[in-house]
Amino acid sequence: MDQSKITQTLLPASSIAGLLASACCIGPLVLVSVGLGSTAAVLVEVFEPLRPVFIIIALAALGFSGWAIYRRPATACEPGTTCALTPADRTYRTVFWIIAAIVLALIASPYYLGYFY
Repeated sequence: MDQSKITQTLLPASSIAGLLASACCIGPLVLVSVGLGSTAAVLVEVFEPLRPVFIIIALAALGFSGWAIYRRPATACEPGTTCALTPADRTYRTVFWIIAAIVLALIASPYYLGYFY
């Protein structure tokens, strides 16, 4: 499988898993802010037991996509030559780090969302 195909599949998967991992905490905050407090309680009850599973999925997808982005095939760089990054490589790396920061912020959300309630 091509590097771009792996990245195009795993980066969105890690973003979705990060959102689901934080659904037990960010979802109720949004629902309470629009006046749906009872729905927020149900959301916490449903997603809290699944949070560790979603965290593992998000971190595994980020790890594998980071590995796919940063590894270099042995034939691409011969000894004594320089391996320049293509614009696509730079874009993938930038998007990877932006998504990694967002996913880690979502995973850590239970620790700082208490200041917003």
